[in-house]
Amino acid sequence: MNIYLLSKINNQRYKKYLRGFYITTTLASLLFLFFISITKSIKLIYVNVAEENLLAKQIIIRSYKNDETGNLFKEEIDSTLIEYISKENNVDQTCVKYQLVSDFMNLSIDDLTIPTHYLPGVDPNYFTFCKLDHINIENNYGKIDRIFLAGRDFQQSDEKKAIIDENFVYFLGYQDVNDILGKKINISKFNETVEDIIIIGVFDYRYGSSPGNLIKNWTSMQRESIIDYGWAKPVILSKDVIDSFSEEFFNIWVTGQQEVVFDVKSINDVDSIYQLAKNYTNNIIHSSMQENKKIINQLENISVLIFIISALIMTVSFISIFTSTINKIYTQRKFLKMMFVMGYTIKNIVKMFIFSKLIILKNIFFTYTIIIYSITIYLEFLLKPYYSIITPNLNNVFVIDFFDIVLYTFALFAVSLIITIFTSWFQIKRLLNENARGEK
Repeated sequence: MNIYLLSKINNQRYKKYLRGFYITTTLASLLFLFFISITKSIKLIYVNVAEENLLAKQIIIRSYKNDETGNLFKEEIDSTLIEYISKENNVDQTCVKYQLVSDFMNLSIDDLTIPTHYLPGVDPNYFTFCKLDHINIENNYGKIDRIFLAGRDFQQSDEKKAIIDENFVYFLGYQDVNDILGKKINISKFNETVEDIIIIGVFDYRYGSSPGNLIKNWTSMQRESIIDYGWAKPVILSKDVIDSFSEEFFNIWVTGQQEVVFDVKSINDVDSIYQLAKNYTNNIIHSSMQENKKIINQLENISVLIFIISALIMTVSFISIFTSTINKIYTQRKFLKMMFVMGYTIKNIVKMFIFSKLIILKNIFFTYTIIIYSITIYLEFLLKPYYSIITPNLNNVFVIDFFDIVLYTFALFAVSLIITIFTSWFQIKRLLNENARGEK
């Protein structure tokens, strides 16, 4: 009878000796392949966090804290702390952002009053725009030669100053953006008013909020719409103007300092600046790099535990090859003796056990391949939104590489067959010796 066919029949008759090996090997393989997938994915993510990824190099301290019940409350960041962190060699630049918000707020200039509910501001001692602002503009509109079309940006110690949106200049009726420099605006909010805020610069409309395209010639309908409904972010104010107004809650926002943005020089420096900030403030700190790193590190810790478990299960699985082969040979001793009588050699019988193991290993291979792909594809679906923030160019990071499955399968087959060959050979030889002594 064909050895392979004999192996299949033998497997059907002695399923109980193979069941334990099938379950333990499949489980161990799944865990081990999962460990390989996670380990390689984490390394791939960290290696591909490019220095050009400004979001990953940005650390934001919010001007809020959480109380004991988890509710937010306003807590401005100390100016000494901002200055201290900004002077760190690892920090490239700093932006301190403010805002003025109200349901009832007006901006007046040239006898024209425009409603607005939101006016941003900055600390003139730091940068007006963050590095990420520039990149977002470039991604949406292409490279911009200059931010300011007329005048200048804020300078240290500027007070009662403002820079104005290019589109808003044209809306006001000016044809030359230089003509608005030196003009004064007034801002009123309920019974509070700050007057004579001097316009010192005109920034490119693409750094504004609306509209998203350049409009030099406004129609009467467009003008009426703005006058009726208002304009968000027509100007950016120096922080002293915003500090002159009392705080007012507007939905979840509040007037005053909002956040401090630190642009870190290198990806490798993010952790040190993040930890420095945490040591000196309890305000909410945001870092996409650190937050994703926490998730990935937790996954890495889980994968190490999985590796240990899989190693233990695999050890049990390999031991089961040894014990099940011995038990199978002992149970089949009469059948094996009959095979010798029929002219089968030790080599033929060992082949039968090899084919028997290959059949079960083939089933194990298909089982763990299907399951591990299902698990890693689902994991990719869950984690893609997180890792794409810091490595936007990567795809299918957590989906296991088929080459890893092939490599692992080759190693599994090799070890399993080596154990099977040596165990069956020596056990059959032992059985033959025992039979020879019994006949004597």
